Amino acid sequence: KYHVKKTNIMTLGLIIIIASTTSIAFIKEPSLSLWALILFGTRVGASFVEAGAEIYFFSKIKDEDADLISIYRDMNPLAYIIGPALATLVFLVLPFNYLFLILGIILSSGFYFIHKLKN
Repeated sequence: KYHVKKTNIMTLGLIIIIASTTSIAFIKEPSLSLWALILFGTRVGASFVEAGAEIYFFSKIKDEDADLISIYRDMNPLAYIIGPALATLVFLVLPFNYLFLILGIILSSGFYFIHKLKN
């Protein structure tokens, strides 16, 4: 009905999640409402990115590409292995709050990949 581009949904979500994640590195006060707002922002951004990626993937896939669906579904559990491994390496060198700053930088690489997608 509204004809919103899938890449715009992913870009907006990526902006929200990057802003929320990097702001965690700079929070010094233990305010429950501030933490709730920022953590809620990370989930809102992630939901936009995930929904946009799902819409884009399933609008481009064809019936004969059933093996790609398996690969697409297997990438999420792989992230549960790679993410903590990278975080452990960061913890060996930098303090805890820098992890979120580095995560925001890594997430910003998503703009390159979203730009490469064709509508």
